[in-house]
Formats: sequence, structure tokens, C-alpha cells
Amino acid sequence: ISHQMFIDLQMEISEIKAKFRKSYRALINSGQREWDTYVLDSSGVDIWNEFRDLHKEASGRLTRSELSWSLQYDSILEGNAFLVYLRDSTGRMIGAGYFTLTRDECDYAVASYDRELFDRPVGHVVIWKAIHEAKSRGVKWLRIGKRFFPGISPLPSKKEISIAEFKEGFSTNLFPQYIIKMR
Repeated sequence: ISHQMFIDLQMEISEIKAKFRKSYRALINSGQREWDTYVLDSSGVDIWNEFRDLHKEASGRLTRSELSWSLQYDSILEGNAFLVYLRDSTGRMIGAGYFTLTRDECDYAVASYDRELFDRPVGHVVIWKAIHEAKSRGVKWLRIGKRFFPGISPLPSKKEISIAEFKEGFSTNLFPQYIIKMR
């Protein structure tokens, strides 16, 4: 069994925000005042390449093939995904999150943030904007990721646990996911 964290987009925006970890509300507000927020949901290959470069810089290496990046960008062009990105006052991209879509569900697929701003609410603002974007499209749920618990197998990394704890602060629902393996 594993557990998936979701945000119920059928709730009013004010109800969703009220469910957030208390500290997140002020962080979102301050981040929105500090950075400009955008959504790429159509052609914008230069913006997509900036995101790919930011991801490479933040991770310190190429983590996936050019084909996978190309397929993700194609999903944006086909209307099956969008990219939320933030720019600082100089116009530099400081963070972005890629979200895939179906009729009922939006999935927080991949994100990258300027490592020098790790202690700032970049990710908070990206998720907040994605909530608004997915809700405006009539999507019912935003899946933000897996919630790890002690004792699960395989044992998650410290990074995976840290990311899950961050995302949990946005979650309105936690659902079990049963995995059945045939022997």
C-alpha cells in the first residue's frame, strides 16, 4: 500500500486555502507580491527551454532524455498539460512546475526551483497558481504526490521524504493506493 496526496478542487478556493498548513498562507501571499507568475499552456518553446535549463542547473545534471522533455512540451501544445512559472524582478525564471491534465485530474509531475531560493516560498506560489489554473479548467482533483511513511519498502530517500512533507502542507485528502503483485 502507498498513499497519494490530493487537493479537492471541488471546494471553494477559500476552503482549499483554509486547509493548508497555517504557515503556507502567509508565504503564498508574500511570494505573490515578490514574483510574477505565469502559465504556459500553448506555444512557448523558449520558455520551455528555460524550464529545462533551470531543471538541469538545480539538479546538477541531465536527469532525462531530450525525447521525454519533447513529449512533455507536446502535451502542453495538445492541451493536456501546463507549466506554471515564476520570474523575479529582472525577468529571470526562478521556479516552475509542470502539471498534466485529464478531464477530472491534474497531476503535479515535475518542478524545479532556483536552489539559492530554497528557503523562499517559490514552490508554494507555483502550487497555488496551479490550483487556480486547474480549477478554472473544471478539473476536480489535483494529485500532488506520494506520501511516504516510516517503515515502507523500498525506503524513501531523505529528499523524497522532505518533498512529501512539503506537499502534505497543501493536501486536503490522503487516499490509499493498493498495489497488488501477482507471483
